[in-house]
Amino acid sequence: MKKLLCLMLLNFSAGLVFSQYNDTMYFKSGNVKSCTIREYDEKFLTYEYRGQRGKLVENRIAVSTLKSFVIYNEYNELIFDSKNPAIKTEPKTETETETEEE
Repeated sequence: MKKLLCLMLLNFSAGLVFSQYNDTMYFKSGNVKSCTIREYDEKFLTYEYRGQRGKLVENRIAVSTLKSFVIYNEYNELIFDSKNPAIKTEPKTETETETEEE
């Protein structure tokens, strides 16, 4: 029973470590918000974040209210920067990332 509880706790803590919010929105008012950006187009941006009570909250905001936003992948590599949209990199595969680390 103890082994089962330890494994469940380990699984839960690993999930918390890997569920970071590394995308960032910079508002015109000066506020900065870390979140996960799900989708965006010319007018709207859909993102999610953890609310005050730990619940996952999904929200949609007009891009015109933002100064800029950046999107990173799970390896913390820049994928998209709204200030410089010409720099749009393709996400690397796991094998490419593993060969770089060696």
